[in-house]
Amino acid sequence: MIKYILIWALVLPLCAYAQEETTSSQQTGTDSEPSFKNKHGQEVLPQQGDWSVGIGASTALTYVGNIFTGGTNNNADWWQYQSSTSPIVIQGKYMVSGTTAYKIGFNLNFYNNVSYYDVMDDNGSSPDDYVQDKLSRTNSSVTLLAGIEKRKGSGRIQGVYGADVFVNFSASTSYKYTYGNEITETNQAPSTGAPSFPVGGTTIPSQGYRPSQTKNSTNWGAGAYGFIGVEAFLFPKFSLGGKFTWGVSYSDSGASSNTYEAWDSQSNSVVEYTNASNSGYTINAGIGNVGGQVTANFYF
Repeated sequence: MIKYILIWALVLPLCAYAQEETTSSQQTGTDSEPSFKNKHGQEVLPQQGDWSVGIGASTALTYVGNIFTGGTNNNADWWQYQSSTSPIVIQGKYMVSGTTAYKIGFNLNFYNNVSYYDVMDDNGSSPDDYVQDKLSRTNSSVTLLAGIEKRKGSGRIQGVYGADVFVNFSASTSYKYTYGNEITETNQAPSTGAPSFPVGGTTIPSQGYRPSQTKNSTNWGAGAYGFIGVEAFLFPKFSLGGKFTWGVSYSDSGASSNTYEAWDSQSNSVVEYTNASNSGYTINAGIGNVGGQVTANFYF
């Protein structure tokens, strides 16, 4: 019962405020340059020269869902038609008029992790002697987006539609191993502590090999999609909105590979063995939601 009282305590003042703001508001302007002012004379709608940034509002929706159901990990599934044709990016808009905006977006991800694992020293004189294995993980991705947005409506509720194009590049996670116990003629299967991450679609060699490097595929892609949706301006220059999309994307995937090392009795040395998976490409087409999120939009 307390949670329902809490949610209504939050919702009712917001509804009352929106109703008060609408009362005595002034709707002026033209079809190409709509203007809508609240009773304080503040412009509610975006105007020519305004910039906008949006943030995902699904986290807040998830929290509200948890309050109502008493559960966890609730999602706004009714709005989430996720699709690989709609990339997740940080987006900004510039209003060239009251009804037209140019959009740009980007997503830059870089990851580097180094982990150390204690393992028994095979050459140690005591069971308490340890050496360390080192495992390095790296990946990166870049996405760039550009588009145009049109809007229609002169009140607090506006329809939006338009199109975006994007390109992306990603280097999937790669692993590099440095071992504390070396492979030698007298110790051809040394103790190791670092976990292995073999690439799917490759053949794991016979016992006695240990991984020295794993390279997942490098991918690049491009796509375009159209969108249609709505924005509701609850406060001056602030709106909640969401867009459905339909688009097409192409992604090219390079080969992945595993490199192993082992002792070779013929050459009397450590040799490396590399196997690789096949490369390929993917074409996607379908309906989705940009980022799978309802957005909160700020204009300034």
